Amino acid sequence: MYNILICYRGKYPTRTTILDHLYSFERYSGQRCFYLNLATEKLSGYLLRIPFDLIIFHTNFLSSRWQLETFITLTNKVRPLKNSTAVKIVLPQDEFYCTDVVCDFINEFGIDHVFSVAPPSEWKEIYKTVDFSKVKFHPVLTGYLERHTLKRIDQMAKAVRDRDLKIGYRAWRAEPWLGRHGYLKTQLAEIFQCVSAAKGIKADISTQAEDTLHGDAWYEFLLRCQYTIGVEGGASILDWDGSVRERTDRYMAQHPGAEFEEVESACFPGLDGSLDLFAISPRHLEACATKTCQVLI
Repeated sequence: MYNILICYRGKYPTRTTILDHLYSFERYSGQRCFYLNLATEKLSGYLLRIPFDLIIFHTNFLSSRWQLETFITLTNKVRPLKNSTAVKIVLPQDEFYCTDVVCDFINEFGIDHVFSVAPPSEWKEIYKTVDFSKVKFHPVLTGYLERHTLKRIDQMAKAVRDRDLKIGYRAWRAEPWLGRHGYLKTQLAEIFQCVSAAKGIKADISTQAEDTLHGDAWYEFLLRCQYTIGVEGGASILDWDGSVRERTDRYMAQHPGAEFEEVESACFPGLDGSLDLFAISPRHLEACATKTCQVLI
């Protein structure tokens, strides 16, 4: 039996799809799995004495780079692992942002395999400082649906008598620095909100963080909706070192309410379209599972 270490950053609340993905290794590998929550735990001497065969740096560990100081702190915690002879893999997402940090991590820790949600055509540009003769890349989806989750959705569906919402939607309020593709999430919400109100269509649409639905509340919401709207995840700008976001945030603070074209001209002229990172997300699969019709770009 192999020893597998999964390094992650756990925080509450967590989306069901993330929890399902995190614990799928224990559920399906048939091997001995150890979980290290770097948000609350340190790499103990006990763990360091275990001869690991595989070390997985999970998505939510790598996504801590959205707060760079946090990522540096977590990286310092796992640095003793870089000399391990175990096979090492990373599961990055949001590969349009601060990819220089991910590349540095891959190179320093001697990562063997990268499981990427970006199209293979974009790998050489995103990971431009990584030696592709040493590191193997593999395509994956951003998430999957567990069988037990599907069964739970089916049970919830039996309790739904009427889909009282015509249209339902939740999304992160995307910023202009993601490019036109990323910004579609926000535009889509605004347009459907406006038209639904004008036509008297019963809709529940939001891009506000406080309206995020976690766990079964999200499935219950979809089961109330006849339709949900959406677009593939991703971005059309590669913000390699975070400087595009920094310039954009600074400009937006000085010019609140500026339209996309104005921000583009001031902060990232000619960069939109430099990346084709479009990815199917779990929410498309969840809409299928709840039999909610998708109206997509």
